[in-house]
Amino acid sequence: SVAERARRVTYMPQNLPPGLSLSVMESVIAALRVTSVDGLPLSNDACLREAFEALQRIGIAHLADQWLNTLSGGQRQLVSLAQLIAR
Repeated sequence: SVAERARRVTYMPQNLPPGLSLSVMESVIAALRVTSVDGLPLSNDACLREAFEALQRIGIAHLADQWLNTLSGGQRQLVSLAQLIAR
């Protein structure tokens, strides 16, 4: 189905859009906001839990409060990977 394909295929950009001012945690939560369970959005608690678990799995939980625009390219790639895992 289209929904299943969307969960399996995604885009990981190297560079961030200009003017984007989010923390690492906010960016992972934003990725989760487009995820739904049975057509319903995830709760705030579920988003926080899933986002933190994804950051831990990638080994970048210590970057949770950092601004995306202050990270190196490699760190941004890891954040993108955490977003994908969280979704």
